[in-house]
Amino acid sequence: MMKKRWMGFAAAATLFITAVSGCAVSEEQIEEEARALIEQKMSGDPNDTNASDEGLEFYSDRAIDIEHVNEFNYVLSANDMTYLLFKNDDIDYADPNEIEKDLMLDNEVIVLETFTNEASVDGYIVVTQFDEDLYRLIVAVDGRKMTTVLGIEDLQDHAEFMFDFVYSMAEDE
Repeated sequence: MMKKRWMGFAAAATLFITAVSGCAVSEEQIEEEARALIEQKMSGDPNDTNASDEGLEFYSDRAIDIEHVNEFNYVLSANDMTYLLFKNDDIDYADPNEIEKDLMLDNEVIVLETFTNEASVDGYIVVTQFDEDLYRLIVAVDGRKMTTVLGIEDLQDHAEFMFDFVYSMAEDE
């Protein structure tokens, strides 16, 4: 069962990245692939937490350094990548307009997909152009929002890592 879920996620993530990186791909196709990715990831249970640091309990498949900035903000570093984590995000995840307004995005939104699973856990994924060669990836699950900036070739790996991290935290507190 677990192996099938991961294989399905890998297929959905690959399709998503292919859609985002393809030149002639429509925004509708990108949205469809992002929906497949978020549905696949959130349809199952979160991974059990396997680490804790700075008062956070989470699942991570890689070594991670965490800096506690304040009550709600953290800076995470893993494999030469920096992520920002914000806790206690209280916007309506089912409303894409509210998400977009809350994120105060400067660039065009390429993907904004929301999902609520059977356990009423809400999540979303957002991809925007950051500059010519970089994209902003934002993943949020149930009040935990994680952001990074990266090249298109890295979206799949980091989207999976970010979903696993914030989804595993959904039950804390």
